[in-house]
Amino acid sequence: MIVLASPVLLDRTPVTEVCGAEVDSGSRPIHQLFEDSVVVDALLRMCHPAGYFPVDSLDIGRILDVLSAAQKYEVVKVEQIIRHSWSVVVKKGPLHSYFAAARCGWAKEARASVDALLRSYGCNAIHTLYVPEMETAPNGVYRRLLLYAEECSKAALSVPGFKLSLPFGLAQRTCAETSACTARYPLTLAPNNLPEWLCGPWVLARIEAALANAPFGSTLAADTEVSKEFMAAVLAEPAPCCVSPKADAPGPWFSACTAKKNFIWASAVLESYAHAVDEAVKKVTFQLQ
Repeated sequence: MIVLASPVLLDRTPVTEVCGAEVDSGSRPIHQLFEDSVVVDALLRMCHPAGYFPVDSLDIGRILDVLSAAQKYEVVKVEQIIRHSWSVVVKKGPLHSYFAAARCGWAKEARASVDALLRSYGCNAIHTLYVPEMETAPNGVYRRLLLYAEECSKAALSVPGFKLSLPFGLAQRTCAETSACTARYPLTLAPNNLPEWLCGPWVLARIEAALANAPFGSTLAADTEVSKEFMAAVLAEPAPCCVSPKADAPGPWFSACTAKKNFIWASAVLESYAHAVDEAVKKVTFQLQ
């Protein structure tokens, strides 16, 4: 079956002797493969028309060995199966998969590998990582990985601005005409109109440091430490302002800016900021060549 799937083996002359004994001329042709049994077994199962072999049953080293064998023998179907399952390959070893994708000239798969690498280790740590493939890979392949990581970090820190996505009815505060709350909790954020209290020594700086290392919207997910710190800073704000139901009414006064509204605003900031970061990073081009 593998001969039918491999033009290389189809053109190769079968062996005439196995372990010193001559092969019967009337028997099926025998081809000698130098890969081990695990690789050959996966190769045979993947190229069989009715076969199924789960790529995730192999470790990253074996998967890449099978890929190398598939390219060596030009078994296109196996190569396509592994490429189609690249998300599985990436999870098992993003740096290994990056160099494999670069060797194959697969730009999309290489970028997916780098993105997974940055999510797992961050921009600050990728310089310390090592895999054996780095010994034989061209210097340019590694350099482009580092340049892409640097550009993603810059993009995450250069978000031009974004409008908050707030639930219906909560976009406008009732105290907008009578207090400074609108300026304190704006509906549109940009580097040139950030509230002064957000530009403190740690609130915004902590967010920027986190995004510089992990330039993805998921860095601002609700369960991350930097998001929890931001929420705590908003909820620790002074007591809500008190305003009249109408601007021209003498009273009674009531609390208009509730802690709930501040919480909703803070959640909207993180969600909208995360979306803006992802959109900015998407625009970063990845050059494999």
